[in-house]
Amino acid sequence: MLKNTLLQIILVFIAIAANAQIPDLLPSGETEPIELTTLNIVIYFVLPVVIFIIYFWYRKSKRKNKNKPDNS
Repeated sequence: MLKNTLLQIILVFIAIAANAQIPDLLPSGETEPIELTTLNIVIYFVLPVVIFIIYFWYRKSKRKNKNKPDNS
């Protein structure tokens, strides 16, 4: 019984804290799509792909070096 009451009190406080974080006085702006300039294409499309490729290549090489026997 005590657990249920405590859980309900915690959930009420979480709901109050979540509701308190909603901004009231900010103007709501309309979202616009990204302009497809060369710089935006490089920043938003090419760089993330290059970062993923480098990350997976690094993981593969690290795993390969870990499985390689040491000839010392």
